Amino acid sequence: MLIKSLLVLPLQMRVLFLVLVFMVSCSSDSEKVTVEQPAETSQYPILPSLDLNRDSFFLSSTHLIQLEVYKSLFLSPNCLYDIPGNLSSDAKEKLFEEIRKGYFAKSVFMDHEIKKYYHNFAHAMDVMVTTHMLLKTGGAIFLTQDEQALLLLAALAHDARHTGFMNSFLIKAGHEYAQKFDHESLQEKQSLSFLLGLLESHNLIQSGEDSKIKKFLSEVIIFTDMKRHKEQLQKLNAIMPQILSELKSARRGKDFDLILGSSSKDLKEKIDLSAKLDQNTRFLIASFLLHCADISNPGKDWEESERWAILVLHEFFQQGDFEKQKGMEISMNCSREKSSIPESQLGFGKYIIQELYDILLQLNHEAGSQFQKNFEANQLKWTNLREEEKRSGVPYFPPPRPPSSDAGWNGKG
Repeated sequence: MLIKSLLVLPLQMRVLFLVLVFMVSCSSDSEKVTVEQPAETSQYPILPSLDLNRDSFFLSSTHLIQLEVYKSLFLSPNCLYDIPGNLSSDAKEKLFEEIRKGYFAKSVFMDHEIKKYYHNFAHAMDVMVTTHMLLKTGGAIFLTQDEQALLLLAALAHDARHTGFMNSFLIKAGHEYAQKFDHESLQEKQSLSFLLGLLESHNLIQSGEDSKIKKFLSEVIIFTDMKRHKEQLQKLNAIMPQILSELKSARRGKDFDLILGSSSKDLKEKIDLSAKLDQNTRFLIASFLLHCADISNPGKDWEESERWAILVLHEFFQQGDFEKQKGMEISMNCSREKSSIPESQLGFGKYIIQELYDILLQLNHEAGSQFQKNFEANQLKWTNLREEEKRSGVPYFPPPRPPSSDAGWNGKG
Protein backbone atom coordinates (compact mmCIF):
# COMPACT_ATOMS: atom_id res chain seq x y z
CA MET A 1 0.00 0.00 0.00
CA LEU A 2 2.85 2.37 0.89
CA ILE A 3 4.55 1.70 -2.43
CA LYS A 4 1.40 2.48 -4.41
CA SER A 5 0.85 5.65 -2.39
CA LEU A 6 4.44 6.79 -3.00
CA LEU A 7 4.18 6.27 -6.74
CA VAL A 8 1.23 8.62 -7.14
CA LEU A 9 2.68 11.40 -5.02
CA PRO A 10 3.83 14.52 -6.91
CA LEU A 11 7.57 15.03 -7.26
CA GLN A 12 7.78 17.58 -4.44
CA MET A 13 6.19 15.21 -1.92
CA ARG A 14 8.29 12.26 -3.06
CA VAL A 15 11.55 14.16 -2.67
CA LEU A 16 10.55 15.40 0.79
CA PHE A 17 9.48 11.87 1.74
CA LEU A 18 12.84 10.46 0.67
CA VAL A 19 14.70 13.12 2.62
CA LEU A 20 12.65 12.36 5.75
CA VAL A 21 13.25 8.62 5.38
CA PHE A 22 16.98 9.27 5.07
CA MET A 23 16.99 11.45 8.18
CA VAL A 24 15.06 8.87 10.21
CA SER A 25 17.27 6.00 9.05
CA CYS A 26 20.38 7.95 10.08
CA SER A 27 19.11 8.91 13.51
CA SER A 28 20.97 7.39 16.47
CA ASP A 29 18.34 8.51 19.00
CA SER A 30 15.72 5.96 17.99
CA GLU A 31 15.42 2.53 16.52
CA LYS A 32 16.19 2.48 12.80
CA VAL A 33 13.15 2.46 10.59
CA THR A 34 13.31 0.86 7.17
CA VAL A 35 10.71 1.61 4.53
CA GLU A 36 10.33 -0.61 1.52
CA GLN A 37 10.66 1.44 -1.67
CA PRO A 38 10.80 0.34 -5.27
CA ALA A 39 14.32 0.84 -6.58
CA GLU A 40 13.32 2.95 -9.53
CA THR A 41 11.24 5.28 -7.37
CA SER A 42 13.97 5.90 -4.81
CA GLN A 43 16.72 6.33 -7.39
CA TYR A 44 14.90 7.98 -10.27
CA PRO A 45 11.60 9.58 -9.30
CA ILE A 46 9.61 9.92 -12.52
CA LEU A 47 8.71 13.51 -13.26
CA PRO A 48 4.92 13.73 -13.32
CA SER A 49 2.94 15.43 -16.05
CA LEU A 50 3.76 19.10 -15.60
CA ASP A 51 1.62 22.17 -15.90
CA LEU A 52 2.38 25.80 -15.38
CA ASN A 53 1.49 25.65 -11.69
CA ARG A 54 4.52 23.65 -10.56
CA ASP A 55 6.93 25.54 -8.33
CA SER A 56 10.16 26.06 -10.26
CA PHE A 57 11.85 27.55 -7.20
CA PHE A 58 11.20 24.35 -5.26
CA LEU A 59 12.50 22.18 -8.11
CA SER A 60 15.82 24.06 -7.92
CA SER A 61 15.95 24.68 -4.18
CA THR A 62 18.57 22.07 -3.27
CA HIS A 63 21.31 20.25 -5.12
CA LEU A 64 19.60 16.93 -4.28
CA ILE A 65 16.27 17.96 -5.79
CA GLN A 66 17.96 19.43 -8.88
CA LEU A 67 19.77 16.15 -9.47
CA GLU A 68 16.62 14.08 -8.93
CA VAL A 69 14.74 16.15 -11.52
CA TYR A 70 17.59 15.71 -14.01
CA LYS A 71 17.77 11.96 -13.30
CA SER A 72 14.05 11.55 -13.81
CA LEU A 73 14.43 13.03 -17.28
CA PHE A 74 17.73 11.54 -18.45
CA LEU A 75 18.46 8.53 -16.24
CA SER A 76 15.22 6.74 -15.42
CA PRO A 77 14.88 3.07 -16.53
CA ASN A 78 12.31 4.10 -19.15
CA CYS A 79 14.35 7.14 -20.09
CA LEU A 80 12.33 10.06 -21.45
CA TYR A 81 15.36 11.65 -23.08
CA ASP A 82 18.39 9.70 -24.23
CA ILE A 83 21.39 11.90 -24.99
CA PRO A 84 22.89 10.64 -28.27
CA GLY A 85 26.25 8.97 -27.78
CA ASN A 86 25.62 6.07 -25.37
CA LEU A 87 26.89 7.85 -22.28
CA SER A 88 27.03 5.79 -19.10
CA SER A 89 24.82 6.80 -16.16
CA ASP A 90 27.88 8.11 -14.33
CA ALA A 91 28.89 10.19 -17.36
CA LYS A 92 25.38 11.65 -17.68
CA GLU A 93 25.41 12.62 -14.03
CA LYS A 94 28.88 14.12 -14.40
CA LEU A 95 27.65 16.16 -17.39
CA PHE A 96 24.87 17.59 -15.22
CA GLU A 97 27.35 18.60 -12.54
CA GLU A 98 29.63 20.22 -15.11
CA ILE A 99 26.79 22.24 -16.63
CA ARG A 100 25.61 23.25 -13.16
CA LYS A 101 29.12 24.42 -12.27
CA GLY A 102 29.01 26.78 -15.26
CA TYR A 103 26.33 28.83 -13.47
CA PHE A 104 28.44 29.18 -10.33
CA ALA A 105 31.51 30.67 -12.00
CA LYS A 106 32.71 33.92 -10.47
CA SER A 107 30.73 36.85 -11.84
CA VAL A 108 33.37 39.53 -11.39
CA PHE A 109 33.31 42.44 -13.81
CA MET A 110 34.48 46.02 -13.41
CA ASP A 111 36.01 45.11 -10.02
CA HIS A 112 32.66 44.24 -8.48
CA GLU A 113 30.84 41.08 -7.47
CA ILE A 114 27.63 40.72 -9.45
CA LYS A 115 24.51 39.29 -7.87
CA LYS A 116 22.79 37.02 -10.35
CA TYR A 117 19.20 37.74 -9.44
CA TYR A 118 17.82 36.11 -12.58
CA HIS A 119 20.46 34.41 -14.75
CA ASN A 120 21.26 31.67 -12.27
CA PHE A 121 20.75 27.92 -12.04
CA ALA A 122 17.16 28.32 -10.84
CA HIS A 123 16.40 29.90 -14.21
CA ALA A 124 18.22 27.07 -16.01
CA MET A 125 16.20 24.42 -14.16
CA ASP A 126 12.98 26.31 -14.83
CA VAL A 127 13.72 26.54 -18.56
CA MET A 128 14.64 22.84 -18.75
CA VAL A 129 11.43 21.74 -17.01
CA THR A 130 9.29 24.18 -19.03
CA THR A 131 10.85 22.87 -22.25
CA HIS A 132 9.96 19.35 -21.11
CA MET A 133 6.38 20.53 -20.54
CA LEU A 134 6.24 22.06 -24.03
CA LEU A 135 7.40 18.76 -25.53
CA LYS A 136 5.03 16.59 -23.51
CA THR A 137 2.02 18.76 -24.37
CA GLY A 138 2.54 18.15 -28.07
CA GLY A 139 5.80 19.77 -29.14
CA ALA A 140 7.59 16.42 -29.25
CA ILE A 141 5.71 15.31 -32.37
CA PHE A 142 7.79 17.70 -34.50
CA LEU A 143 11.25 16.51 -33.39
CA THR A 144 13.30 13.32 -33.48
CA GLN A 145 14.14 11.57 -30.20
CA ASP A 146 17.74 12.81 -30.39
CA GLU A 147 16.60 16.39 -31.01
CA GLN A 148 14.27 16.28 -28.01
CA ALA A 149 17.10 15.15 -25.70
CA LEU A 150 19.52 17.73 -27.10
CA LEU A 151 16.90 20.45 -26.71
CA LEU A 152 16.52 19.69 -23.00
CA LEU A 153 20.29 19.68 -22.60
CA ALA A 154 20.48 23.04 -24.40
CA ALA A 155 17.76 24.39 -22.10
CA LEU A 156 19.81 23.48 -19.05
CA ALA A 157 23.02 25.02 -20.44
CA HIS A 158 21.66 27.98 -22.41
CA ASP A 159 22.78 30.67 -19.90
CA ALA A 160 25.88 29.02 -18.44
CA ARG A 161 28.66 31.56 -17.79
CA HIS A 162 26.20 34.46 -18.00
CA THR A 163 27.63 37.65 -16.49
CA GLY A 164 24.42 39.14 -15.08
CA PHE A 165 24.63 42.02 -17.61
CA MET A 166 23.00 42.57 -21.01
CA ASN A 167 24.99 41.95 -24.18
CA SER A 168 24.63 45.61 -25.14
CA PHE A 169 26.28 46.67 -21.89
CA LEU A 170 29.16 44.24 -22.37
CA ILE A 171 29.79 45.76 -25.80
CA LYS A 172 29.70 49.33 -24.43
CA ALA A 173 32.02 48.39 -21.58
CA GLY A 174 34.51 46.58 -23.81
CA HIS A 175 34.09 43.19 -22.16
CA GLU A 176 36.30 40.38 -23.49
CA TYR A 177 33.23 38.61 -24.92
CA ALA A 178 32.70 41.53 -27.34
CA GLN A 179 35.99 40.89 -29.17
CA LYS A 180 35.79 37.14 -28.78
CA PHE A 181 32.36 36.89 -30.44
CA ASP A 182 32.47 39.81 -32.88
CA HIS A 183 29.92 41.94 -30.99
CA GLU A 184 26.95 39.61 -31.65
CA SER A 185 25.02 37.25 -29.33
CA LEU A 186 27.91 37.41 -26.88
CA GLN A 187 26.61 35.43 -23.94
CA GLU A 188 24.63 32.99 -26.06
CA LYS A 189 27.82 32.14 -27.95
CA GLN A 190 29.74 31.83 -24.68
CA SER A 191 27.13 29.40 -23.30
CA LEU A 192 27.23 27.45 -26.56
CA SER A 193 31.03 27.31 -26.52
CA PHE A 194 30.91 26.10 -22.91
CA LEU A 195 28.44 23.31 -23.70
CA LEU A 196 30.25 22.18 -26.85
CA GLY A 197 33.46 22.00 -24.86
CA LEU A 198 31.80 19.69 -22.35
CA LEU A 199 30.42 17.47 -25.11
CA GLU A 200 33.88 17.26 -26.68
CA SER A 201 35.35 16.18 -23.34
CA HIS A 202 32.79 13.35 -23.24
CA ASN A 203 33.60 12.39 -26.86
CA LEU A 204 30.06 13.13 -28.02
CA ILE A 205 31.35 15.50 -30.68
CA GLN A 206 34.77 16.08 -32.23
CA SER A 207 36.65 19.37 -32.19
CA GLY A 208 36.49 21.05 -35.60
CA GLU A 209 33.85 18.66 -36.89
CA ASP A 210 30.72 20.27 -38.36
CA SER A 211 28.24 17.77 -36.93
CA LYS A 212 24.45 17.79 -36.76
CA ILE A 213 24.65 18.05 -32.97
CA LYS A 214 26.75 21.22 -33.21
CA LYS A 215 24.42 22.74 -35.80
CA PHE A 216 21.34 21.96 -33.71
CA LEU A 217 22.77 23.31 -30.44
CA SER A 218 24.14 26.40 -32.18
CA GLU A 219 20.78 27.29 -33.64
CA VAL A 220 18.63 26.71 -30.56
CA ILE A 221 20.95 28.46 -28.09
CA ILE A 222 21.83 31.48 -30.24
CA PHE A 223 18.13 32.00 -30.98
CA THR A 224 17.62 32.72 -27.26
CA ASP A 225 19.24 36.10 -27.96
CA MET A 226 16.34 38.56 -27.76
CA LYS A 227 17.78 40.42 -30.77
CA ARG A 228 16.81 37.35 -32.83
CA HIS A 229 13.20 37.39 -31.57
CA LYS A 230 11.51 39.03 -34.56
CA GLU A 231 13.58 37.07 -37.05
CA GLN A 232 12.55 33.80 -35.46
CA LEU A 233 8.85 34.63 -35.38
CA GLN A 234 8.88 35.75 -39.01
CA LYS A 235 10.55 32.52 -40.12
CA LEU A 236 8.14 30.35 -38.17
CA ASN A 237 5.08 32.28 -39.36
CA ALA A 238 6.19 31.73 -42.96
CA ILE A 239 6.20 27.92 -42.63
CA MET A 240 3.33 27.52 -40.16
CA PRO A 241 0.76 26.63 -42.88
CA GLN A 242 2.99 23.75 -44.03
CA ILE A 243 3.44 22.50 -40.45
CA LEU A 244 -0.28 22.57 -39.71
CA SER A 245 -1.06 20.92 -43.03
CA GLU A 246 1.24 18.01 -42.17
CA LEU A 247 -0.37 17.74 -38.74
CA LYS A 248 -3.88 17.68 -40.17
CA SER A 249 -2.87 15.01 -42.68
CA ALA A 250 -1.30 12.86 -39.94
CA ARG A 251 -4.45 13.04 -37.82
CA ARG A 252 -6.58 11.64 -40.66
CA GLY A 253 -9.85 13.13 -39.48
CA LYS A 254 -9.58 12.18 -35.79
CA ASP A 255 -12.09 13.78 -33.42
CA PHE A 256 -9.63 16.46 -32.26
CA ASP A 257 -8.81 17.53 -35.81
CA LEU A 258 -10.49 20.92 -35.33
CA ILE A 259 -7.71 21.99 -32.96
CA LEU A 260 -4.99 23.51 -35.11
CA GLY A 261 -1.97 23.08 -32.91
CA SER A 262 -0.51 19.95 -31.37
CA SER A 263 -1.48 18.53 -27.99
CA SER A 264 -0.79 15.56 -25.74
CA LYS A 265 -3.54 13.72 -27.62
CA ASP A 266 -1.28 13.66 -30.67
CA LEU A 267 1.41 11.97 -28.59
CA LYS A 268 -1.08 9.39 -27.30
CA GLU A 269 -2.06 8.68 -30.90
CA LYS A 270 1.68 8.24 -31.66
CA ILE A 271 1.67 10.97 -34.29
CA ASP A 272 5.23 11.73 -35.39
CA LEU A 273 5.93 14.47 -37.91
CA SER A 274 9.71 14.45 -37.56
CA ALA A 275 10.16 12.44 -40.78
CA LYS A 276 7.73 14.72 -42.64
CA LEU A 277 9.53 17.95 -41.77
CA ASP A 278 12.96 18.85 -43.10
CA GLN A 279 15.86 19.48 -40.77
CA ASN A 280 15.73 23.27 -41.04
CA THR A 281 12.05 23.26 -40.05
CA ARG A 282 12.63 20.93 -37.11
CA PHE A 283 15.54 23.01 -35.86
CA LEU A 284 13.47 26.20 -36.14
CA ILE A 285 10.61 24.63 -34.16
CA ALA A 286 13.07 23.46 -31.50
CA SER A 287 14.53 26.99 -31.29
CA PHE A 288 11.06 28.44 -30.90
CA LEU A 289 10.15 26.03 -28.10
CA LEU A 290 13.32 26.91 -26.20
CA HIS A 291 12.72 30.63 -26.72
CA CYS A 292 9.16 30.23 -25.37
CA ALA A 293 10.50 28.39 -22.32
CA ASP A 294 13.26 30.96 -21.79
CA ILE A 295 10.82 33.88 -21.51
CA SER A 296 7.86 31.90 -20.18
CA ASN A 297 7.57 33.78 -16.89
CA PRO A 298 4.66 35.99 -18.06
CA GLY A 299 2.72 32.80 -18.77
CA LYS A 300 3.17 31.26 -15.31
CA ASP A 301 0.76 31.64 -12.40
CA TRP A 302 0.87 35.08 -10.78
CA GLU A 303 2.99 34.30 -7.73
CA GLU A 304 5.78 32.74 -9.77
CA SER A 305 5.46 35.18 -12.67
CA GLU A 306 5.68 38.22 -10.40
CA ARG A 307 8.63 36.75 -8.48
CA TRP A 308 10.62 36.22 -11.68
CA ALA A 309 9.67 39.68 -12.95
CA ILE A 310 10.98 41.34 -9.77
CA LEU A 311 14.20 39.33 -10.00
CA VAL A 312 14.93 40.19 -13.63
CA LEU A 313 14.20 43.90 -13.01
CA HIS A 314 16.58 43.94 -10.04
CA GLU A 315 19.26 42.44 -12.25
CA PHE A 316 18.56 45.23 -14.74
CA PHE A 317 18.72 47.84 -11.96
CA GLN A 318 22.06 46.48 -10.88
CA GLN A 319 23.33 47.10 -14.41
CA GLY A 320 21.84 50.59 -14.34
CA ASP A 321 23.74 51.32 -11.14
CA PHE A 322 27.02 50.41 -12.88
CA GLU A 323 26.13 52.48 -15.95
CA LYS A 324 25.36 55.48 -13.74
CA GLN A 325 28.58 54.99 -11.78
CA LYS A 326 30.66 54.90 -14.98
CA GLY A 327 28.90 57.86 -16.62
CA MET A 328 27.27 55.69 -19.30
CA GLU A 329 23.79 56.18 -20.69
CA ILE A 330 21.44 54.07 -18.57
CA SER A 331 19.82 51.29 -20.62
CA MET A 332 16.07 50.88 -21.00
CA ASN A 333 14.37 49.50 -17.86
CA CYS A 334 17.65 49.73 -15.92
CA SER A 335 17.04 52.88 -13.87
CA ARG A 336 15.78 51.97 -10.42
CA GLU A 337 14.72 55.61 -9.89
CA LYS A 338 12.80 56.07 -13.14
CA SER A 339 11.58 52.61 -14.21
CA SER A 340 8.11 51.37 -13.36
CA ILE A 341 8.03 47.61 -12.79
CA PRO A 342 4.35 47.27 -13.83
CA GLU A 343 4.93 49.46 -16.90
CA SER A 344 7.95 47.42 -17.98
CA GLN A 345 6.01 44.16 -17.68
CA LEU A 346 3.07 45.54 -19.62
CA GLY A 347 5.39 46.73 -22.38
CA PHE A 348 7.21 43.39 -22.51
CA GLY A 349 3.87 41.62 -22.71
CA LYS A 350 2.51 43.87 -25.44
CA TYR A 351 5.55 44.00 -27.73
CA ILE A 352 7.15 40.59 -27.16
CA ILE A 353 4.97 38.04 -25.39
CA GLN A 354 1.58 38.55 -27.05
CA GLU A 355 2.78 37.65 -30.54
CA LEU A 356 4.97 34.84 -29.20
CA TYR A 357 2.02 33.20 -27.45
CA ASP A 358 -0.24 33.70 -30.47
CA ILE A 359 2.22 31.66 -32.53
CA LEU A 360 2.69 29.09 -29.76
CA LEU A 361 -1.08 28.59 -29.68
CA GLN A 362 -1.00 27.74 -33.39
CA LEU A 363 1.89 25.32 -33.00
CA ASN A 364 1.05 23.78 -29.62
CA HIS A 365 -2.56 24.40 -28.71
CA GLU A 366 -2.41 22.73 -25.29
CA ALA A 367 0.58 24.64 -23.92
CA GLY A 368 -0.28 27.83 -25.80
CA SER A 369 -3.76 28.03 -24.27
CA GLN A 370 -2.31 27.58 -20.76
CA PHE A 371 0.31 30.26 -21.34
CA GLN A 372 -2.23 32.70 -22.78
CA LYS A 373 -4.74 32.21 -19.96
CA ASN A 374 -2.14 33.00 -17.31
CA PHE A 375 -0.62 35.79 -19.37
CA GLU A 376 -3.93 37.62 -19.75
CA ALA A 377 -4.66 37.32 -16.02
CA ASN A 378 -1.17 38.58 -15.19
CA GLN A 379 -1.44 41.55 -17.56
CA LEU A 380 -4.63 42.57 -15.80
CA LYS A 381 -2.84 42.47 -12.45
CA TRP A 382 0.06 44.54 -13.81
CA THR A 383 -2.46 47.03 -15.24
CA ASN A 384 -4.10 47.40 -11.83
CA LEU A 385 -0.70 47.86 -10.16
CA ARG A 386 0.23 50.53 -12.70
CA GLU A 387 -3.00 52.40 -12.04
CA GLU A 388 -2.36 52.19 -8.30
CA GLU A 389 1.13 53.63 -8.86
CA LYS A 390 -0.37 56.58 -10.73
CA ARG A 391 -3.09 57.11 -8.14
CA SER A 392 -0.86 56.94 -5.07
CA GLY A 393 2.39 58.25 -6.53
CA VAL A 394 4.18 55.37 -4.77
CA PRO A 395 6.21 53.07 -7.04
CA TYR A 396 5.47 49.36 -6.90
CA PHE A 397 8.86 48.17 -5.69
CA PRO A 398 8.69 44.95 -3.63
CA PRO A 399 11.98 43.44 -2.43
CA PRO A 400 13.29 40.56 -4.54
CA ARG A 401 12.94 36.98 -3.31
CA PRO A 402 16.03 35.32 -4.75
CA PRO A 403 16.37 31.55 -5.18
CA SER A 404 18.47 29.46 -2.81
CA SER A 405 22.26 29.50 -2.77
CA ASP A 406 22.12 25.93 -4.19
CA ALA A 407 20.24 27.46 -7.13
CA GLY A 408 22.97 30.01 -7.78
CA TRP A 409 22.08 33.02 -5.65
CA ASN A 410 25.37 34.64 -4.69
CA GLY A 411 24.14 37.60 -2.67
CA LYS A 412 22.80 38.22 0.81
CA GLY A 413 19.61 40.01 0.01
